[in-house]
Amino acid sequence: MSRRIDTTSSGSVPERRSDAWWHRCQRYASALVVTSLLGAGLASCSNSTGGSPTGASGSSTLAGASCRRRVADTTVTHVTKDTALDNAWTAYGDSNQGWAAGDSVHGYRLGSGTTLWTFADTFLGPIGPNGSQSPSKPLYHSTFVIEHDGQFRTIVGGTKAHPASLITTANPYDIYLGLAGLVADHQLQEIFLNDVAGPHTTLYQKPTGTLLGVFSVPSMHLERVVHLPAANRSIQWGAAITRSGAYTYVYGATSGGGDKKLYVARVLGTDLLGSWRFWTGSRWSVHQAHLAPIASGVSDEVSVTEYDGMSVLVTTPTTVAYSAAIDFELACSPTGPFHVSKTILASYYTGAIGEAKYGIRDVYVYDAMDQASLNAGSTWLVSFDRNDLLYGLLARNVTVYRPSYLLVKIGPRPPSSS
Repeated sequence: MSRRIDTTSSGSVPERRSDAWWHRCQRYASALVVTSLLGAGLASCSNSTGGSPTGASGSSTLAGASCRRRVADTTVTHVTKDTALDNAWTAYGDSNQGWAAGDSVHGYRLGSGTTLWTFADTFLGPIGPNGSQSPSKPLYHSTFVIEHDGQFRTIVGGTKAHPASLITTANPYDIYLGLAGLVADHQLQEIFLNDVAGPHTTLYQKPTGTLLGVFSVPSMHLERVVHLPAANRSIQWGAAITRSGAYTYVYGATSGGGDKKLYVARVLGTDLLGSWRFWTGSRWSVHQAHLAPIASGVSDEVSVTEYDGMSVLVTTPTTVAYSAAIDFELACSPTGPFHVSKTILASYYTGAIGEAKYGIRDVYVYDAMDQASLNAGSTWLVSFDRNDLLYGLLARNVTVYRPSYLLVKIGPRPPSSS
């Protein structure tokens, strides 16, 4: 394992107070409305929903109704681009002071105006004015970006002269991809997928196991790496993590194929090194072999957010190849069953339109998820990743590889909504 280093002391970006409910709501009210997605009006910036400015949960006019009724009557009521957040990442990525682009983004509120962002794969600067980078420049696996009061700072492994991924081994083809994590008790516990790449590509080809990286907060020093007892080559654990009641629920997706299935395990408390129990479809079992899927057609990475007594699954559907949609599915339990409430369009910049915008081949989106730690009551921050079908062309414009963000309003279904 390599020790982590800061690649830069800071990078200035336009001020963005992501931890303040008022500023997020102001951005929500003033952002460009994606009118072709939903026609609902803008919400008021008075905190009328009663939602917490820091939590993922909130209340609605359906409070007191049965969970089945809330599942039937709750939906996405409005969508806007989070232009301020997109612009902040663009400014930092173009600054050539660290992170230039990456995917599998997860955001964690650390308090005191600080947000931790984690990425599975990352391009580091510098990049050219048109977003180009030398094809020989490596792709780094598992990196952090700390955002504090409008300043961004990238954390990687290795040395400043020779940066590396946060977790490495003596085998150069071993890859450790950071997935979902949990911040509690001054620690980040992040699940890593151990993969093996071929000798002529950095793209992972053969999952070999699942590990847990434990980092101290706020220093982000790597304390230890532990092989999880739930390791299963056919299931990619860490697709999502959520807290509900006394338990932490860990989701896993089928590691191969297109139409993926979703599974769930849970551990008492917040320590992912505790005893895992696996959902069989009717009960919790200590035997992983008894697992049963709780959903299908999901992406490699999803989110499950507890909201108003419900569990909300956000995913890029995989029932259609390279779908540009985002599904919002609701259930009365973290184990499902989930029912699609709304499907929205993530981005127009895919396929031929993406090629016209970015100057490379077919662009597609994937791994949409809710960044629950950064939600503001019923206004959610939803991210999605973007890539190119011919991965080798990304060096022509690595900015394609930057995530984008939406502000999504959750509320009662309008009477005329189907």
